[in-house]
Order: sequence, then structure tokens, then C-alpha cells
Amino acid sequence: MMIAIKKIIISFFLFFIIASISVAIWFYWNIQRQGLDATFWNNYTKATVSFDANGIASIKSNNWVTLLRTQGYLVASERLWQMDLMRRKAAGRLSEWFGSETIDNDQRRYREDWQGVAKYAYQQLPAKQKHYLSAYVQGINLFIKNHPGQWGIEYWILGLTPKLWKAEDSLLIVLLMTEELSASAEKEAKQYQWRKQLLPDWEDFLFTNHHPWNTPLFGTVSDTTQLPAKAHWLPRKAIADTAISTPRAVQTGFAGSNSWAWVGENTAFLANDPHLGLNMPSLWYAQRFFIDKDNWLIGLTIPGIPGVIIGMNAYFAWTSTNTGEDVDDYLHEQLSEDLQFYRDQDEQGHTIWSKIVKKTFTIPVKGQAPVKGEAWFTHRGPLQQRALLNNDYYSRQWLPFKKGKLTMPTLEFLSMHNWFKFNQAIDAMQGLSQNLLFLDRQGNIGYRASGITIKRRVSGCYPQPAITGEWIDFIPSRAQRLIVKKVAKSSALSTANQRIWVDPYACGYDGDERADRLRSVLQQPSHNSLSMQQLQLDTYSRMKKIILQWVMQHASKEEYSGSINFTKWQQWDGKITSNTDIFQQADFLQQTLLQLLLQRVRSHLDHTPNVQYEWPLANAWLLKILTTPDGMQVFGLEDNTVADYLLQQLAMQPKTHYAWKNRWQVQHPFVTALPYHLGKYFALKEYPQVGAYRVVRVEAPKFGASVRVIWDLQHPEKSLWSLPIGQSGHVTSPHYKDLHKKWFAKAIEDKYIPVFSQYFQKLLYTD
Repeated sequence: MMIAIKKIIISFFLFFIIASISVAIWFYWNIQRQGLDATFWNNYTKATVSFDANGIASIKSNNWVTLLRTQGYLVASERLWQMDLMRRKAAGRLSEWFGSETIDNDQRRYREDWQGVAKYAYQQLPAKQKHYLSAYVQGINLFIKNHPGQWGIEYWILGLTPKLWKAEDSLLIVLLMTEELSASAEKEAKQYQWRKQLLPDWEDFLFTNHHPWNTPLFGTVSDTTQLPAKAHWLPRKAIADTAISTPRAVQTGFAGSNSWAWVGENTAFLANDPHLGLNMPSLWYAQRFFIDKDNWLIGLTIPGIPGVIIGMNAYFAWTSTNTGEDVDDYLHEQLSEDLQFYRDQDEQGHTIWSKIVKKTFTIPVKGQAPVKGEAWFTHRGPLQQRALLNNDYYSRQWLPFKKGKLTMPTLEFLSMHNWFKFNQAIDAMQGLSQNLLFLDRQGNIGYRASGITIKRRVSGCYPQPAITGEWIDFIPSRAQRLIVKKVAKSSALSTANQRIWVDPYACGYDGDERADRLRSVLQQPSHNSLSMQQLQLDTYSRMKKIILQWVMQHASKEEYSGSINFTKWQQWDGKITSNTDIFQQADFLQQTLLQLLLQRVRSHLDHTPNVQYEWPLANAWLLKILTTPDGMQVFGLEDNTVADYLLQQLAMQPKTHYAWKNRWQVQHPFVTALPYHLGKYFALKEYPQVGAYRVVRVEAPKFGASVRVIWDLQHPEKSLWSLPIGQSGHVTSPHYKDLHKKWFAKAIEDKYIPVFSQYFQKLLYTD
């Protein structure tokens, strides 16, 4: 009996060992074969593909169609999982993979019919764009078909299989990025909780559209931030009687970029660092294309979008920032009692009732029954009850939902050889408006606003009645907003999401803190590549210096001299890198002051808003108060009392409060989804960051510069870029995170890598 038991135990033990070894071999085999290695590309017959030391490819062929097909093949081999997640998020198909946790996302996409929007947009694309996009899609699908099991370890772990790519999937990704850059209606609905209770002069003050440092490129500044009428100033009240409570005042970051062109006698630089929500893998994919010495293209794109978005060719370089134009509104609809019709107008202005379009949808959900729903639409946009607006029915009037306003503009950038072709390409950008800076090899600087201009009856900065808030028309191109500077000695242009043109209905752009710093530095008479890098990493804050100076000017400093070093405050150069403690102290003072002043306003409202006050130009009215003698009287306070209160609050904070905690926190989703011993292989080191909101070097734990590029137009081969993570999305690739350490290197020269590879230089400069 004992012998039999021993045999069973031994057999089970041997089976366990064999099974474990088999699983380990299977797991190792599948990890090692993710993506495509150099051996495959050496035998690839459609084009020549060469990789530099950082895994960034150069593709050589004799035509753009082949290049784009190869680009699709290549990007899919490195980033298919990332592309798949983005298209599923946009289409509302995450729950099919991940279950009930993603139903809210999917329901929202179905209620707005994102799949239908993308499908219609593809049908309306110009024939040339369709032709090029088709080649890119063919490349993606060739990889999916030809390399089963090599799509990404994520598929293997979850037991999933990717579906073939469709052309409209690329437009879904464009739609997703457009939302990140322009979705504002929900924010406007939140701030309406404040606006609707304020007197008009207080609303104009707290929600000003003017920043005192603004110098628009177009139009004359006639509006300034005005104090409320003296009769409406808040009554005098002691600070002790003003309870500081949550929600606190916040200043959010802005999903945009820094961009500038600078030209000297023998130098010409164009720089860009887009600020976006950070991702792992990186949002951007670097790429080089070569046909001949007159037809080549280098730049950055987003996986799933063909061509390049930020780039340089033989004639130009171009960069992009967000204009911040308001293209997203909630419109209050009047519905019939049976909820079948909505109030509308005919061409003569007569009231009519139009039928609400209703579509049923079904969302597959992993592990449970499908979720069914119904999407409602007016001709103005998707119709829903909005919780922030008393659960009344509002249509979402958003630019990409309008027919013909979602395109694939990057494909027009492939063959720009002169200013005429360049302007034709920008004319084709019929979607979201962008600030485009460009620089040619002769040193001419250009600015062009792309995209759609909306003609309005009323402001869209807050929800409006549907008929009056409906847009009148669209102006298809911003050709009138064009600047080209013929440069003799030195000149500069810059954009940083500030107001570029004066428009009575505009809102949504950022404050001018970053733009002001760029203008100041670019006025210097000489620059080189290193100074361009230094400017991208600049952490100077003029606003923080003003805060400290105001407090020192009005406070009783002697009382706090034992706990606060005012001499260091006075000597501080305004840079975070010089003294993070002082920057933190200044930020604490600024936020505490905003809390105090907004709580004074809150206490005089009929209904306490249950949302945070958020406005990108909050610093504009704060500057107005700080630069006006006895400005605190507007809020029923005294300058010296407020300054003493701020120092008192600062002195009460423990010293550890100022320890710099701004560390990178972006990780692959598998880091937390898998057991630690497996998840750790996907993890990035969480290095400390020295940037912050409102300085040129914007850095937050999950938001900030997503790439940095410096185009050198006089010496293109000396152009530089810096990518925060790595080129590949495969955890076993040497390029999964090889650039992450360089991104955080202390020496500036160690952060950037050459844009040109040795192979690409040989193509360009060898006879």
C-alpha cells in the first residue's frame, strides 16, 4: 500500500515538474517571439527598413504608397496592443474584453455613435486620402495575418485575438485625440454652477478671457480684466470668519504644447513639446521616410494614424499647438411631452417640431449578459440628460460630429515642396483648429491657423438654449490668419495655447505664463541648439515671484522671520531647479490665497456650488488684484491682513510639506493588473520630475511633455528629439524603456538623441 502511494506521489511530482517546464518553455517562447526582429526586416522585399540604436526605423522606397504600407506593418509590429486599446476605447468596445468595469466608457461612445461618425468620415474622405490610408491599413492587416501569436504578450496573457484593422479605426483614433484636445462642454457645465449665480461684473471678473501678459498675433487688445463695480464689492468681514472648506480652488493643466521658431544670421530652429496625458507605451511613434533627396520626411505620429503629425522634410519643418478654440457646447433642448420630438426652427424662423432620432445598441460584456440601450439624436448632436444641468435634456454640439469635419490631415503633408503646396495641405485640415508654426530652409518663419472657424450668435462658454446656441455656419479655412516673416537677421514666433486672435465669443485658451516666458527668452540676440534645449526645460515662474514679492511687501515679516527665510525669497531667481522649497512655498501661498478669495465669493452665493472653481485664466484676475493698490478690498479684506494670514498658514505647515513629490507615475496597465512578480516586468522607474504646471517645462505625475523635438533647419542632420519611454511596446524589446532614463538625465546634453540616423544621413548626403 505504501509503495503504491509513493508511486502516485512520485508520478504526480514528475507530472508537476514536466508541466511546469512545459509552461515555462511555452511562456518563454511566446515572450521571445513578440513583434519582429531585424532578421525579418532584412528579408522584407517591399521596402528597405533600417533601425538606429534606439529602435527608430528609416524606411526607403520609391513611392509613398509602399512607404505607408510598410509604416502600417512596422507600427503594428511594435504597437498593435496600444492601437487596439485606443480604437476600442473610441468605439465603445472595451467591455467585450474587460467586463463591467468599462461599461460607462462604452455606453457614452454608443450614445454618441462614435463608430458611425468615423465610418461616415471615412466615406467622405478625398480620394487621395483614402488611397494612402488604404495602404497603411493593408500594412497593419498583413502583420496581423502573417504573424499569429506575435501581436503582443498582452494578447497571449489574456487569451485574446486582434480583429483586422479598418480604415475608420484610424479615424476613431483621430476622434479620440480630438476629444482630448477639445472636450470642454462638461467643464463648462460645471462652471455654470458658479456663473449663473454671479452678478454680470463678477462673472466677467472671475471668468475673464483676457490675460494682462497677452499679446495676440491678430487683432487689437481692447478688453482687460476689470474689477467688479465698487458697489458690488463684498462687505468687510474678518478672515477668521471665512471658513476655508473644500472643494478648493484648483488650476488645471492644459492639454496643449509649447512651440516656437527662432532665426538668427546663421541659425534657424523650430521647437515643439506637446503636453498631453502620458501613456505607456508612449503616445508618439518616431519615423523616417526616404524616396529621394527631394522627397523625404521625418517626424512623429500617433500609432494608428499614418504619415507624421509633427515633422520635417527637404523644404520645411512644422510644429503644432492647440488653439483652445471652443468647439464643444451643450444646448438645452425643449422636448414634447411624449419625448418624441424636439423644438426647432424652419428657414423662415417659424417654430417646428422635429423627430428625435432613436437608435438601439447592444454592448457585449465579458462574463455577463450584453447591455442594451438607446441613443437619441437631434440634428445638433447626441441628446442626453445631463446630471450637472438638473437632468434636463441637452444636445452635445461638438465639431467632429458635424458632417465633413473629421479628416485624415496628416496624409496631405507627404509632398509639400513649396508654400503653395504647404497652404493646400493646411487648407485640407478641416477639423480641430491648431496653431501651426513652420520654418523653411531659407529661414522664413510662418504661422498658420488650421481647421474650422465657427460662426456663432452667442458665446458657447456655458450651456445655451438650443436654437440660439446652434452654430450659424463654418468658415472652412483660416487663410486670413497667416503670417510669414522674411527674416534678415533675427526673429521669433511662439505659441503656447495663449490667445492668438481677439474674438468676442472665444474661450478655452490658456493663460500667458508659458507664452510670456518664451517671448522673453527668445528676445535674446543669439541662440544655439543648447539654448533651445535649455528653453524646453525651463522652470522659471514669473507668477510665483510676484506672489512672494506681494506677500513680502504687505506682511509683517518680523513676526515670521524665525520660520521663513525672506532673504532667500528675495534672492530667488524664480526657477524650480534653483530652489524647489521656495517654489512650493510660493505655490502654497497662491493656492491658499485663491481658496480664501473664492470662499469669500462662495459665502455670498444663494446656493453653494458643489463643484470646484476651475478656469485656465484664474491667474489673470489674481494678478489684477495683486497689482491694484488695496486690491483685496474687492473681497472685503485688507492687503496687510491677507498677507499676514498667508504667512501664518505657511508657518503652520511642517517642513516635510515642501518635499518635492512630483514623480513620474505612468505605468503599463499590466503593472497592477498582474501579480507583482509578473507585473514588475512591465514597470518603469518612477523618477522625480522638476517641472510643474504653468512653467515651460510642464511636468506632472501623469501629464506633461509627451515628446520634445528641436528641428535645425540650417543643419537638419543636427536636429534632436527626446522621447520619454521607448520606441517599442513589447516588454521584452530592448527598446521598451531604453529612452526613459535619458529623459530624466541630469545633464541636458544627455537627454536628447539625434533625429537622423547614420543610415539616413548616408541616404541624404552620399552622391
